[in-house]
Amino acid sequence: MHSAISETTTKMLAVVNCGNYHGKLIYLMIRFLDQTGASSAEAASLTIGDIRLDHQVKKAFGLGQGPRQRTQIIDSRLRKTLDALLLQQVCQGLRLQDDSPLFRTASDKALTADQMACLLWLYQEAAALESQETASITGKQSSGAK
Repeated sequence: MHSAISETTTKMLAVVNCGNYHGKLIYLMIRFLDQTGASSAEAASLTIGDIRLDHQVKKAFGLGQGPRQRTQIIDSRLRKTLDALLLQQVCQGLRLQDDSPLFRTASDKALTADQMACLLWLYQEAAALESQETASITGKQSSGAK
């Protein structure tokens, strides 16, 4: 598990519009993937029952299959991310059933691994563009000040 949030993730999170459920879902998905190192396919396969037992977030859960299978310990940072994700689903009116996908849209449809990978790519590109624009503006300001 990553001990600190990466610079790329910080930039990606900065461009997410958290004004609606979809934006909050993407924000929490990016945090989850950064905190666990899970692939989009691994995250897309998770259900609420995988991370929750008796209405409480578990201490650990399984990720991956076959030789890549591993146990993911849930530390306080990841617990906060998972709690926030579940809370957003409840606020959206989604039921928290054990067989429900962990990452799902407001219309209760699971995000697929391809959709997650595409969203990650889009937000990485948006973060890179934002960084380029900031660097360009900063460069123009410092050259104009001479």
